[in-house]
Amino acid sequence: MIAAFVAGCGGNGDSDLRCLEGQHVANPDGRGERCIEDSSVCDRASNCAQPGDPCCAAACADPRGTGVYECVQDCDSPECTQGSCPAEQVCQVIDECSAFCVPEDVECADETIAADPTGSGQFICVDADSECLAPGDCAGAAPIDPCCSVACMDAGDALFQCRDSCAGAGAGVACLCTTDADCVRDNGPGWTCEMGGGCLGGCYCAPPSDPSCQCGAERVPVCGVDGLTWDAACGEECIPVEIECEGECPCPDCDCAVGAYVPVCGMDGQTYDAACGEECVPVEIACQGECPCTE
Repeated sequence: MIAAFVAGCGGNGDSDLRCLEGQHVANPDGRGERCIEDSSVCDRASNCAQPGDPCCAAACADPRGTGVYECVQDCDSPECTQGSCPAEQVCQVIDECSAFCVPEDVECADETIAADPTGSGQFICVDADSECLAPGDCAGAAPIDPCCSVACMDAGDALFQCRDSCAGAGAGVACLCTTDADCVRDNGPGWTCEMGGGCLGGCYCAPPSDPSCQCGAERVPVCGVDGLTWDAACGEECIPVEIECEGECPCPDCDCAVGAYVPVCGMDGQTYDAACGEECVPVEIACQGECPCTE
C-alpha cells in the first residue's frame, strides 16, 4: 500500500515538497526545506535558546537521522596551544574557542586559513568564513535530500560549507524525486512524485493517472515561473508549475521601456508596437509598419 502524503503543509505554506502523513515542510537549520516529523521539538533555529557560553551554540538538528529534530548544543574548544603540536606542525589559533595543529609549511594569505576539509590529510588554504574546516564539523548536519549524506564541500572560492553529497549515498531503493517537477522534467507531462517512506522505502516517479497527459502530441514549449522550459503538448493542466509565457525560456522582456516606436501589422489587421522585440507581439506579423500592409 502506498503511504499517504501531503503536499506543501507547514513551512512557508507554498512549498512543492511532498511529505508523508505525519510530516511537514520546514527549514530547521537554514540549509533548505525538507520533510521533518511532526513530533520534532523544533523546526527552525530560532526555536532553540542560545547558551551563555561564547564557545557553545544551539541548533535545530536531527542527531539520530530519524527526521525528528531537536535542539542540540555544540561546544568548541581549542585542540592545541603554542608548542603542543608534533614536529613540523604549528598551532593555528582561529579564536578563543578554536585552535588546531596544521603543517608549518602551509602558508595562507589574509582572510584564509589552513584546513583539511575533506579529511584527506592534505591541508589547503580555505576562506576564513567557511562553515566547516574538517569532515567532523558536518557530523550533526542532516541532509536536505534523505538519500544523501552531508559533507564539507567547496561552495566556490574556497568557501567550504556543509552540503548534500549524493554520490553513492542512500540504501535500499534510491529516491528518484522530491517534487512533481522532477518527474515531469525527466519523464514527461503528468508524471508525479510518489513517496513510500523516505529513501529506504522508495520514492519514485509514477505515470500520469490522467491518460490525456500521455497524448503523444508534437512538443509545445512553455516557460514556467521556475525558469524552466516545459512541454505543454497535452495541455497546461499537465504542467506542474504556473506558466509565465509561451515558448522556450527565458521569457522576453516586454517591459523594456524603449522610447522608439516600431510599428508592425499583425495578421489580425491590427497595428502593434514591436519596440521590445517581435516576440512581444501577441499575433503573427504580416508586415513591417502600420496596417494595412501595402504589399
